[in-house]
Amino acid sequence: MQTFVSSPEAAFDALYYRSASSLIRQLDLLTGRPRLARRAVRRAFVLAWERWPEVAVAPDPAAWVRAAAYAEGLAPWRRNRRKASAGRHDAELRTALLRLPRSYRQAVLLYDGVGLDLPETAAESQASTPAAAGRITRGRAVLTEAAPGPEPGLLPARLAALLAVDCAAMVPWAPPAVRRRSERRTRRLTAGALALTAAVAAATLYAATTEAEHRVPAVPEAGTGASTDAGAPDLPKVRRGEFSPQ
Repeated sequence: MQTFVSSPEAAFDALYYRSASSLIRQLDLLTGRPRLARRAVRRAFVLAWERWPEVAVAPDPAAWVRAAAYAEGLAPWRRNRRKASAGRHDAELRTALLRLPRSYRQAVLLYDGVGLDLPETAAESQASTPAAAGRITRGRAVLTEAAPGPEPGLLPARLAALLAVDCAAMVPWAPPAVRRRSERRTRRLTAGALALTAAVAAATLYAATTEAEHRVPAVPEAGTGASTDAGAPDLPKVRRGEFSPQ
């Protein structure tokens, strides 16, 4: 039986079509900022193609991209807008989710929304298993109180329903465009690294040349034959017998 191995481009495109829309929805719920959600997911896929040899052999390439997107969207310098857009499904729960601390929001969404188990949630949120469990428990309590819904026990199902909203219209780029963007970025980084290397080499050469030109000549030691009375007037030489004491 012949085995067909897909090209890297085909494998990347399949991952993109399978994951991009869902990731944008997750980042939208995590940040409350649809535009930031799209940028974070695009950035994650750009990095994934840049490091495709590493991503392709990862146990779960989708998890690699998700972790990169979460890191970009939840970076400390990002400020979340804590309001829900009108017309969104279950805006009450979405608003309550945005009011949670980042770490709680991420843990609850990964565990109850995405459906990861506790060790996976802890690993992706860079926390210990007990810490992740505590965040999930406290986050659930806050969400249940702030947005109880028709049946409080259905919080995981409600979060999953939020993520199930079709976000295909929020994906403004096709996989080939993402790959081209990644390749341009790689070329810029490579060119920048080469330029920096050349600049450092030129600066080093200039410093060495300047040091050689301004080096002070060594003072000759006594007995080397060099005169130490340069500039002194020549005294007349007296032959033997030309001078006698009075």
